[in-house]
Amino acid sequence: VSTQSTGEDQMGRVILHLYYNELRIPPEEAKVLLTEHLLTDNKTRTELARWYFNDLEAKALMFVPQELLALVSNGYETGIVVNMGYTYTSIVPIWKMQILRDRAVVLPVGGQDVTRALELLLKQRRVNQVHSIADF
Repeated sequence: VSTQSTGEDQMGRVILHLYYNELRIPPEEAKVLLTEHLLTDNKTRTELARWYFNDLEAKALMFVPQELLALVSNGYETGIVVNMGYTYTSIVPIWKMQILRDRAVVLPVGGQDVTRALELLLKQRRVNQVHSIADF
């Protein structure tokens, strides 16, 4: 028997803590909406669904791409969503709440890259101190 904890085990403990200690409801009484990356593969989705239904006995489970939620939460059904994460940026066209996956683009450039580029520019210009608006 291995005593080494996996990422999935840790995630499971966190989720159970949230249900029992924060939400104060048993997971079998919950309907679950999971936000997902546009490119989440079926294997990952299936494993998560199996865990929620078999282990937690969730009542219902729905996977929704983050970009669709962002659009709908702002009152739109059609638009282009640019989602810049830490390591990637997705540009996703949505037409009448349908993601046009064949037109979506995922770029391997994210917030960490923008931060590094700005730091490099500041160093090149020999800016040693960054001021906040409150300083002016």
